[in-house]
Amino acid sequence: MRKLKLFHSLIAYFATKSSRRETPLFPASQALSTPPQGPLRAADNWVALLQICLVCAVVSYLCGSLLYPGGSYHDRRALGYDHVHNYLCDLWATRPHGHNQNPARPLGIATVCFLSASLAPLSLIIRNLITSPRAQAVPLLLMAGTLSGALVFTPLHDLAIEVGFIPTTVGFLLSLFALGQSGYLRLAWLGLWPLCAGSLNFTLWIMGWALFAAPVVQKLALLGLTVWALLIGWVSRTLGQDAGRP
Repeated sequence: MRKLKLFHSLIAYFATKSSRRETPLFPASQALSTPPQGPLRAADNWVALLQICLVCAVVSYLCGSLLYPGGSYHDRRALGYDHVHNYLCDLWATRPHGHNQNPARPLGIATVCFLSASLAPLSLIIRNLITSPRAQAVPLLLMAGTLSGALVFTPLHDLAIEVGFIPTTVGFLLSLFALGQSGYLRLAWLGLWPLCAGSLNFTLWIMGWALFAAPVVQKLALLGLTVWALLIGWVSRTLGQDAGRP
């Protein structure tokens, strides 16, 4: 019971609006005084879809890691999946590091499909939280990650990441600005976790720097995105429930 109260206190902390600060990007004069109630109630379905996608992604990832035969760029002879040294893409490799078969491949593909699909409802939830009409189209850029994520387990892996990273990252960054301008400064600051970790992971990968650390950074980015997305979903649902009360 005490843990439940702490959980509700945490959600209330992030759902409470901070003082709005005007920025040149999204002027405060264009923001509504209160978020529209109708969209917040309608976002409840998107929250459920987001939660389903993320839970399925986590389950697929954990089950796939148990079936992975072994090997990594760090140690080709390693047994099983190492969360520190293996990349996520190792899970869907056809022949990972010399192994003839990879029973984890279907679950690896399912993991990235669920993760990329979660960006669609996430973008719509963020859109409903943003009070500036000028900025409400910004989160839709996140859907570029949905499209590129559907191709990363194909031979177009590198191209899909390179093309999808820029619009997805720009959309995420501008969404954080818009959330902060709408009063959700705490959510915006927390969102810097997956944004910074994901950008660092991309930089290490594209430049070929410190590749031994890239798998850890990748996991931190995915963990941050999962935590932040679940949190923003709970905040949206809480606000929708409050809007429905007389």
